[in-house]
Amino acid sequence: MRIAIIGCSYSDYESRTNYNTDEQINKGSWTYQLAEMYPQHEFRNYAKSGSGTDFHRLCFDECYQWAELIILQRTHAQRRNVFFNLKDDPYLEWNVWQRGKNYSIVHTNMGVCSWTGETFLDDWGKKSAIPHWHKIFNICKEMHPYVTTNNLMMDASNKWYENMALDPKVVIISYNYRDQKNAWQCFPQPFNNVTANEKHWYELGYTILPDDNHQTAKGHTLILKKYILPIVKDYLT
Repeated sequence: MRIAIIGCSYSDYESRTNYNTDEQINKGSWTYQLAEMYPQHEFRNYAKSGSGTDFHRLCFDECYQWAELIILQRTHAQRRNVFFNLKDDPYLEWNVWQRGKNYSIVHTNMGVCSWTGETFLDDWGKKSAIPHWHKIFNICKEMHPYVTTNNLMMDASNKWYENMALDPKVVIISYNYRDQKNAWQCFPQPFNNVTANEKHWYELGYTILPDDNHQTAKGHTLILKKYILPIVKDYLT
């Protein structure tokens, strides 16, 4: 079976686990661990850190004909994206990079602006070589309050996920605190406070920092076993 994974940093093979050294989660990611558990299937991971519904729609359109199953990871509802041809390329590319016997990651040459808690714009490590990068970034940064922090945008995202859940070859998992069932429920929550709980998860070795809930390999493994596997295993066996 051909399986596509779409999501944000919580599913990104290249999500950083150390911001000082740029160390990445890589084979510790639940996505890679899942591929190792089911070597008879082929996995392509489209997940991108900071991405939201708009980028996920783009990935969905790209992978739909190829994939027999799509694992769509729901992220924070207020996240939005817009796209730019920052490299002045003549056409859109999706490049597949092999990272395991049955596991690949997929990159696009399209520049993606992500509005999350902050504003991010792809620069591929060389923003000085990209014409107007700073001008585009500053415009996007000014737009931030009007894009993410309102119920209208969240309603638009929620509606899309609701529609995708109706497709028989789409399975939705959630890292959105607001959803009735979500990945965070795998971790102990002794406090009636998100900040205190996230600090506790760090102390237990599940997350990378006291104020950053991105998971360590240990955290990825726990979420995979307790939350994701019960949802997807019937499709994979």
